[in-house]
Amino acid sequence: METMPTIVQSFLVEETKELVLDGEKLSEWNELVAELGLFGQIETTSGDKSPIPFVFMKSNLKNVMEQLCPRKVEVNEYKISPIPLDVLKLVKLAKDEKYFSSIEVWYDDKSPDPFVVGSVGHWYETNWYDDSNKELKGLQFDSKEAVINAGGKRPNFSIQSQYLIAKWGDVAMSFEEMSEKAKQRFLEVRGAELSKKIKEAQNELSVLKEDAIERFAL
Repeated sequence: METMPTIVQSFLVEETKELVLDGEKLSEWNELVAELGLFGQIETTSGDKSPIPFVFMKSNLKNVMEQLCPRKVEVNEYKISPIPLDVLKLVKLAKDEKYFSSIEVWYDDKSPDPFVVGSVGHWYETNWYDDSNKELKGLQFDSKEAVINAGGKRPNFSIQSQYLIAKWGDVAMSFEEMSEKAKQRFLEVRGAELSKKIKEAQNELSVLKEDAIERFAL
């Protein structure tokens, strides 16, 4: 049986990628950022780490990704299919550089083609459950494990921003192709839902008169 090759797409931003690979350019970048007082740029890094080199997910891109891959699981829990080596290398880069507080695999049971997404934010203990650790209220943590190690029972994650790390599947897809596929899937799924509601309403209308007679008969 012939098998389809797995195609890996990485979403490294070329302008930032060189700062990961070239230590001298990263040092020069850090010096210029500090000299110019670019405080917003300083917040994109952590200590002497490089800026996040992956594609930032704007709201529309996030909509596309969630339409194509509505299921989400932390990368260490993903077990639907083997994660390709090139994707694992990018995950390792992200972990080594501590770019993200959470890395997930987004996928779809019907047509997996998974994406790896990194999220910047913080973990915290949800405090409204009966078994929540109320002593952790208001505290922020770098990881889910840190919440649990501190005695948390209900760790949760607050997202600040998200980045597209990689994709793998049978075919490579441009952002335009992803957008078009998401539109078509939305039209099919939402159209089926609305058609069902129309039929249900038509059925209710067909017996409306009988219902009125039965309800208000004296």
